[in-house]
Amino acid sequence: MISLHFKIVPAYVAYYFIANTSPARFVGNQCDSAIVDFQNAAWRKDREANDFIRFGPSDETFIFGKSMEHLSKRADELLKEMVKDSTFKSLLAETAQSLNLVRTEWESNIFKTNDMIAEMTGLALNKEVDVYLTHPKMKQGHAGRDYICWAYRQTWPNYNTVYLWHETLHLLLPGGDLEHAVIQLICDNEMRVRLNGGDYPPFEAHDEHKEIMTKLLPSWRAYLKQPKKDIHEFIESAKRISEAIPIGSNDNCRC
Repeated sequence: MISLHFKIVPAYVAYYFIANTSPARFVGNQCDSAIVDFQNAAWRKDREANDFIRFGPSDETFIFGKSMEHLSKRADELLKEMVKDSTFKSLLAETAQSLNLVRTEWESNIFKTNDMIAEMTGLALNKEVDVYLTHPKMKQGHAGRDYICWAYRQTWPNYNTVYLWHETLHLLLPGGDLEHAVIQLICDNEMRVRLNGGDYPPFEAHDEHKEIMTKLLPSWRAYLKQPKKDIHEFIESAKRISEAIPIGSNDNCRC
């Protein structure tokens, strides 16, 4: 069975606030005033270290011979200070509350959804994965090398369950945009409908994947009727269908 371990690293939560200041990175594209207060406090404390966290080295780093090692140390110090800042305490508490909500939802669904994924894919589901939470008012959701980053969402029922499985499958089915489209068929659509009711299409999916998902839908429906399934075989057949269809890139899922 897949086992997710939900965790909070305060320095990562602080880093995520500093690195993501655009309204587009907030849920509903609406900046949260408490998070903006934190971001402003970090900027005032050390503007150069703040910008190094946000953007990495700049032209000035090289033009004026600034040491990236020195800037990196200042960035580390800024994060240590901001974790202790008064603007961070309530934000960290809200992140901790959201962790409990995510874990409760996941654990309420784990047995039936583990069976769903095993039946739909034929995969051996015996992986343990760490899931690192950020604040629920910011958009977050992607799979790293062997971990997941996530933020609690209530967009529709069982949203966290569906998309945590989506990110888990990115760890089990490494690949490109075609595999991403297949993962969206498995989780964002079939699992969502099995848990919540309804039908698809219309698809829950990235816009750039909807055309190939539409082309794959008849073979996907046929695949789901097979008594024994192998998702790797389905992906190979999907590659032949998709050869004539360009798919836009979306490497960082951020569901």
